Amino acid sequence: MIIGRMLAYICLICTITILGAEGLRLLEAEQESWITMGQIIDFFNATNMERINSQIVEGAFPKMAQDIIEPFAHLSALLVFMISAILLLFMSRSNLR
Repeated sequence: MIIGRMLAYICLICTITILGAEGLRLLEAEQESWITMGQIIDFFNATNMERINSQIVEGAFPKMAQDIIEPFAHLSALLVFMISAILLLFMSRSNLR
C-alpha cells in the first residue's frame, strides 16, 4: 500500500512538472503540441532507446514496435502521468470503515 502511494505521488509530481513545462513551451516557444512519452524517454536516454528499438525490430516480434510501442510513444505525457497518479492513489487508499 505504501509503495503504491509513493508511486502515485511520484506520478503526481511528474504531472505538475510536465504541466509547468507545457506552460513554458506555450509562452516562450509558442509550440502548441503536447509533450509526448517518446520525447520524455528520448530526453533521459536517447542511446538506450535506439538500442531497445533496434532489438525489438530485429527480435522475435518485429511488429511489436509498430503495434504497441509507437502508439504509447505518441501519447500525451501529461495525461499518462495524471491518469496513473489518480489510479494509483485510488487503488492504494486505506479502507477504514
